Amino acid sequence: MSNNNAATTTSDQFSVETPRGKTLLVPNDVKEGHFAVFSVNPEEEPQRFVVNLHWLNHPSFLKLLKKAEDEYGFSQEGVLEFPCRAKELEKVLAVECSNKVSRW
Repeated sequence: MSNNNAATTTSDQFSVETPRGKTLLVPNDVKEGHFAVFSVNPEEEPQRFVVNLHWLNHPSFLKLLKKAEDEYGFSQEGVLEFPCRAKELEKVLAVECSNKVSRW
């Protein structure tokens, strides 16, 4: 029986085996209960944000998820990308305490 939660760590990332046997690489700064997203806009450099999972239930964040779905569909792999300016994502995330988000 394999361990579906097996993890391998390096200095800047770790790998996790999913229940379906796929290995995912996760940067070390993405702590448990968080995930990384990028704001992507052709007029500026992509900006990376590490956000708490609770944002997946927030109405404004869900609107950005819908926008990403409309733009990229569900086949997107890797880091979640939002087709918006960094300031737009910052505004959504600023609704709550600023310590809930880290910008890299």
